[in-house]
Amino acid sequence: RGNSLYISNFEDGRIYRVTPPAACPAVPIKPFGPSGPDIFDHGTGLSTPIADDLQAGTTALGRRVFAVCVNEAESRLYYGVWIEDYLNVNAAQNNEIWSVPINAAGQFAGAAQLEAAMPNLVINNTAYAYTAPPADITFGPNGNMYVGERSGNAHDSRVIEFAGGSGAWS
Repeated sequence: RGNSLYISNFEDGRIYRVTPPAACPAVPIKPFGPSGPDIFDHGTGLSTPIADDLQAGTTALGRRVFAVCVNEAESRLYYGVWIEDYLNVNAAQNNEIWSVPINAAGQFAGAAQLEAAMPNLVINNTAYAYTAPPADITFGPNGNMYVGERSGNAHDSRVIEFAGGSGAWS
């Protein structure tokens, strides 16, 4: 949307919006600034902010954003939030899909909202008490949302189909 590219960052929990130039530059493309309509921070954009644990390499689980995908029909950017995995089970909260409104220029334009919680993993009819991180999101021609997971074992990953629309996925 707005000729924008959205980049999720494990290190700081932010989603960066960049607009590619007409020709490839000699130096890397950088976001426009430290805050504003071109950077969205999931951890600070919530009603109860999630603090960064300040560890080198990755931000805290719960503010670690993963998959990103624009839903043009809803003018929203959907993104996955990595809350747990098989090594870090969170009994109170599964991994989630959130969205934030974007305007016609592709800039972030409002507060985030929870769209869906990932269902617990089931492998060979065995239910587990955790979910795998949502690594990819896309929308089909029928309007349904498809979420691909990344697990510790490639054979345990799934693609889940959600039907509905913003605020009412099942």
